[in-house]
Amino acid sequence: MDAADFIREPYVFEFLGLKMEDAFQEADLESALLDHLQAFLLELGNGFCFEARQKSFLIDNRRYKIDLLFYHRILKCHVVVDLKTRQFEHEDAGQMNFYLNYHRENLMAEGDSPPVGIVLCTYKK
Repeated sequence: MDAADFIREPYVFEFLGLKMEDAFQEADLESALLDHLQAFLLELGNGFCFEARQKSFLIDNRRYKIDLLFYHRILKCHVVVDLKTRQFEHEDAGQMNFYLNYHRENLMAEGDSPPVGIVLCTYKK
């Protein structure tokens, strides 16, 4: 199985009521998504189960937070979602890789597939 077969692209989030021309923070986007959790899960596609918001972990006395964490029951893996209220930058890939590596090494349960990451940006490029 390939995660790309189960994860939609592009996403359409008009149901949030956030206007792209308005300035908003990642916390605003996160709150809007969770306020509309059912519509968000339906937009993501089949098999997504909500697990955590601002899932934190500690490495060398530094706290990191994953914006949203889901479990995909069909793929049998966690899906790490990092929210960005801007277009994608190459540093975002490094940050997501860091989150996925930590999850793979410390949080995967027996029988789980490796985690999948989604960097969800408000601007596509």
